[in-house]
Amino acid sequence: MEGRWSPRRWTLPKLAEKHPLLGGEVEVVLYEGKNAFYVRLYVPSEKRYATKTTGTMDLEKAKDFAIQIWREWKNTEDAGGSPLGTSFAQVLADYLREQEVRWKDGEINEVSFRYYKLVFAKVFPLYCEHKRFKLVRDFPANGLDDYRYWRINISPKHITRSNKKHEGVKDSSIDRELTAYRTFFRWLKKRGLSGVEPVVKKKANFYEDSFEANPPFTPKEWDKTWRFLVEWSKADLKQDSHRYWRMCFRRYLQTARWVGNRPSEVIQRLRWADIDFTEGRVISKSEDRKELLALVTIRKMAGTKNRRDRVVPSHAGDPLKKWLEFVREWRERNGLRPLQPNDLVFGNPRTQKPYPYSQFSKCWSDIRGELGLTHLTLYSTRSTFITTLLEEGTDVYLVARLASHSVEVLQKHYDRMSLVKRATEATKRTYGKREESGKVVSALEMDE
Repeated sequence: MEGRWSPRRWTLPKLAEKHPLLGGEVEVVLYEGKNAFYVRLYVPSEKRYATKTTGTMDLEKAKDFAIQIWREWKNTEDAGGSPLGTSFAQVLADYLREQEVRWKDGEINEVSFRYYKLVFAKVFPLYCEHKRFKLVRDFPANGLDDYRYWRINISPKHITRSNKKHEGVKDSSIDRELTAYRTFFRWLKKRGLSGVEPVVKKKANFYEDSFEANPPFTPKEWDKTWRFLVEWSKADLKQDSHRYWRMCFRRYLQTARWVGNRPSEVIQRLRWADIDFTEGRVISKSEDRKELLALVTIRKMAGTKNRRDRVVPSHAGDPLKKWLEFVREWRERNGLRPLQPNDLVFGNPRTQKPYPYSQFSKCWSDIRGELGLTHLTLYSTRSTFITTLLEEGTDVYLVARLASHSVEVLQKHYDRMSLVKRATEATKRTYGKREESGKVVSALEMDE
């Protein structure tokens, strides 16, 4: 079970259940509207509660987790610390002050000091914010596993070449940053602020292990998530913009599961002009009804892995059509101009700009916490897309083209699939196949 301490700075929902433990020193509580028990401790020195989700609705497991947390709290308190922990902002400021002293004393040169300021005042805090690591104690041993992917695909680049175009961050630069982080965590360990020394992965290991860091949804996990999203998106909310956001996230996750793109590609760059609809296989002979497929074009972009445009035929036709209808109706009701081909599919309708990636990340973090699916990430939709195709027997070279992955990485990871699952390749279904006479229709040409 996962979770992190958070000071109670807001009004939490009313208590539905309360189970005191150890003479009332720690409590297992259930708040109204929440789908997991929480551990609650009162911190006398702070005069407030610290809470932490258990990620489960099993009361006995929650109690065991609470006792474990209470022991950790006592150890921290005996060492002179607080159960609320030490913030990264505080220790990073201390670390940079120490580097400044080293520079002034001549231990390091000015260039090195400026590099430390760039990395620890800008880059590392952004990564911690993205991963929601507010306290030093929140950072796990595998906390840097996603760093390379984040640095290449999501983070601000902080590097501008002579031709004034962003070309991304080189692997050698990322390796240097990871080395600096390893030194930083050793500094924390010597001062008793952290017992963790995160593993720093080399470039080759990163690309091989990215699937392990972002496991696919199982059918039961996806069904559980989808049922939750349907109810969550239909909640009676006061502000119409909040309802729009919830429906946006619901349709985004569904689209990402069927298209298999990197989250940043769908969130920040996918436009309505990049989507065409066409008919697929017959799904109901009695009703003469065919599946609606979506042909999604992912545009190439400098500084990313996309070196060329690629078209992904997907089963996202129906959810994208419903999302298109919702967007059109919402914009008309709120007095906004009609959709244009260059409008973002999952962008903010009022600003015509992408929603912040951190908003998607935080939203998913909250949802997976409530559902007890904390091992899944936004990238899990991509892993699900790839896994599904390979388990259905789709040619690995075709999957590599659709996902913009190397065949070598796919083979190394998915050769671990059980022989039972791979046996289903003999009964594969054709993916993305459509009749030659099927008409391709642009998204904005669909009947309103």
